[in-house]
Amino acid sequence: MPLDECSQLQSAGGLEQNEASLELDKVVRAMDKLVPEQRAMLVLVCAEGLSYKETAKVLGLPVGTVMSRLSRARAQLHALVSGKEVLSAVRG
Repeated sequence: MPLDECSQLQSAGGLEQNEASLELDKVVRAMDKLVPEQRAMLVLVCAEGLSYKETAKVLGLPVGTVMSRLSRARAQLHALVSGKEVLSAVRG
C-alpha cells in the first residue's frame, strides 16, 4: 500500500477516535450536571452493571423507585448531551 494511502487511513481512524473522545467528554460534562441521585443511578446501573434489584439494595430503595429515577436520569442526561432544554424541575 502506498504511503499516502496509509496516512489517509490513519487520518480517518484518528477522526473517528477524536469524535468519540469529544462525545465521551460531552457525556462526562453532562453527568457532572446531574443531581447526585441521578448520577448514582446511572453509574450503578450503566457503568457498574448492577441490576435494578442490586441497585435498590445498595441505595436502600424499592426497585420501582430505582426504575423511575433511572428513567428520569437517562432522560435528563439525553437532554443535556443533545443540548435540549434542561428539565430543572426533575430532581431525584
